[in-house]
Amino acid sequence: MPNSGQFTAGTGSLDPSGIATGAYDFTYTLDIIPPCPSDSAVLTVNITNTPVIAFNVIPSEGCEGLEVFFDNQSITDRTSTCLWSFGDSNTSSTSSFPSNIYLNSGFYDVTLTIDNNGCSSTLTQFDAVEIYPQPNTDFNWTSSQIFSDSPIVDFQN
Repeated sequence: MPNSGQFTAGTGSLDPSGIATGAYDFTYTLDIIPPCPSDSAVLTVNITNTPVIAFNVIPSEGCEGLEVFFDNQSITDRTSTCLWSFGDSNTSSTSSFPSNIYLNSGFYDVTLTIDNNGCSSTLTQFDAVEIYPQPNTDFNWTSSQIFSDSPIVDFQN
């Protein structure tokens, strides 16, 4: 059952600051100059919190093929929904604690949008993930046979 409150004509708006989240029945009363009677209407208002978004990227850097985990530390209601964008143009997730595999080198922005029953917030961490190209090992050496009196081999990349 909703809580209740009064809302009288004059301000034309309702300021929910300081009111706990929940459903409220507000009675709007319009006072009319006699001889007409006053009129009122009941309006149910659902007050929800705007999500406060925070997340960590673990790990935030590595080589191509790196799996990155996203630790959602947002403050929201249990009914909130998440939408992640990982910056690699083909991946998004609605999981609260997703992961993503980055296949190409570069910097990636990560965005989290949380909707809490119509109140939504978005946070973008720019360059949150840095992916390096895979190392290319290609070298030559000067000797394929090593002697105990000359144990030096020269490597050239």
